Amino acid sequence: MKEGKELPGMCGQKSSAVGCSSVRANWPGPCLWQCFMHTSYNGLLTQKWRAGCPPAKVEHLQDVAILTRAVENIFRKLIRFLVGRISLVKLQELIRFIYVEESETKLRLERPNKDIPLTKLAILTGLDTRTLAKVRNSEGYRRPLYLEKRFLKDMTPESCILDVWSSNPNYLDSSSGKPKQIAIANEEHSFEQLVKETVTSRGITVQSILERLIANKAVKLDKEIQKVELVEKIEAPFKAGNEWGALEAGLLHTGSLLDTVFHNFRAVQDGKKTFYQRGCWTHRLNPDNREIYQHTLREFLKESDDTARNLIIPFEQKVSTDEQVTAGISMFYFEEEIEAG
Repeated sequence: MKEGKELPGMCGQKSSAVGCSSVRANWPGPCLWQCFMHTSYNGLLTQKWRAGCPPAKVEHLQDVAILTRAVENIFRKLIRFLVGRISLVKLQELIRFIYVEESETKLRLERPNKDIPLTKLAILTGLDTRTLAKVRNSEGYRRPLYLEKRFLKDMTPESCILDVWSSNPNYLDSSSGKPKQIAIANEEHSFEQLVKETVTSRGITVQSILERLIANKAVKLDKEIQKVELVEKIEAPFKAGNEWGALEAGLLHTGSLLDTVFHNFRAVQDGKKTFYQRGCWTHRLNPDNREIYQHTLREFLKESDDTARNLIIPFEQKVSTDEQVTAGISMFYFEEEIEAG
């Protein structure tokens, strides 16, 4: 790789076309986050970075700005994938449950064997005490929401409709018990009535939800007789398959990366040893060379994976106990998607 023009990098470093980022214990806290964001943004220039942050003399605001940009970057990429798969309403509910649970856990660690006052939870969460009481007394509090059928059925307006259509006797064939073909409108138990019974959000029309279900191949329209048929009995607007197993494994590793980032942040603050964290990339990959580039790095990672497994095996105990720790490394290839302007 030819070296290009050098560009100003994070923490007083210089960065060329080839990027490489690590977290070092002697860096102060803010620089740790700048270095992490430098990796995530794949070469965001220092000038652009600092232009969007408060002045350096307002140190606490600059730290908050760095954290906010990191969270925004992570959320934006996650939400980009979630659009159409989980509604904003359900995502807000999920985040609210988790935030209150984690806030309560934090207070219990600080005040063991003591009741947690709602006023202290209110300070951490920004919610009023009435809302907090409602969350803590709800059915899903401190229970895995992925096991809650009520939560899953309401994941999106589409999933609400599909659930009622495939379970409510009014929309089932009396002889077979399967979802029956129904008229779009102007009949009892029509698709229009189904939408009115299940979707409470304003602004969602019968036509828009029907077009969405047809696009997802969950519903088939017979234009001649103006009736619709449920193609499959599913509880969400996507099919299960191996790709979802891959997604689950990938996001599990994403969580492990965040564990390392947060450990290193605390370690730098406390003057302790950090976990190894490094990334390497180029900003100037010729698209014509993408396939060979991917193949070359894939082969390197496969070889590294075999080596890592051989190194880990001698440390793995034969019998599982509650005291054991999960530890290891993750390896992955990435390409930054080109965002629409």
